[in-house]
Amino acid sequence: MQKHRGVSYDKGRDNALIEALMQPQHLAIAPSEAEENELELSHFELETTAPAIPATANELESSQFELVAGAPGTPATANELELQLSILPERNENQWQKVRSHLAVEYSLPLELLNLLHSHSWLYAGSEKAVFTGRTLEGEARFAFVLDERGNFTTTHPLSSEAAFWVATTGEIERAVIASNPIEALSILLIEQENSTTAPATLYLGIERASQLPIEFLQELDSVIIAIAEDYMLARNARSLLPDAELVNPPSSWNDIWIQLIEQEEQNIQPNNQPYKQPIQDIELD
Repeated sequence: MQKHRGVSYDKGRDNALIEALMQPQHLAIAPSEAEENELELSHFELETTAPAIPATANELESSQFELVAGAPGTPATANELELQLSILPERNENQWQKVRSHLAVEYSLPLELLNLLHSHSWLYAGSEKAVFTGRTLEGEARFAFVLDERGNFTTTHPLSSEAAFWVATTGEIERAVIASNPIEALSILLIEQENSTTAPATLYLGIERASQLPIEFLQELDSVIIAIAEDYMLARNARSLLPDAELVNPPSSWNDIWIQLIEQEEQNIQPNNQPYKQPIQDIELD
């Protein structure tokens, strides 16, 4: 980051800010050569329903996943899933490897996390762009964040005022962290996983507009953190809807901070110019 993007990171200056966000479990770091390095398989738990609803078990690609698709307690039919996907940009599976590699190399997102999101259509390739699905808390797809190769997000078909890109750690949700887009939301998740071993179950949301927030649900939580970097108006609008929320203002984007943390680990830990590789730890997502 310091070499290629001109941002600075100082452990003594910035760690307090990072720790202020929270303290979940450990996650892995994407290798610098995404397509050449094989990541160790680990266990993930996922669900596409409201965060507190337990999921049913399925095995996929040698990793364990838990998946519930549709409204709470009601599995979605194939037709319902097809209808949800029809309002999103068209998939192009031939471009997925290229899109995944770009996300892993440019944003240091772990390959296994990307594969997990892709397996549930929360992330896929549309043409040559990354498409992140915007969903209600019940798991219904409503629109998409589209990321181009220059790092710019656009949104499509914002049909719902309470649909956002989101993931949540497993359990009954006690807190939420709000970011400005899917990359930022995932970066905060990774930072928290890297810096702590325990934390309450957390909902991570990426939004474009404050009206996409599930306000009623968020008001029931013990803690809501607005961690929107580099978009003062969006942070202010979110705070107006959630006046009791805590504001956290990072010095740069959360993805910048995440990549700097990785580079710091590479500089401090690896002797004899050995390539840095941290084994994937168990991570539970809803």
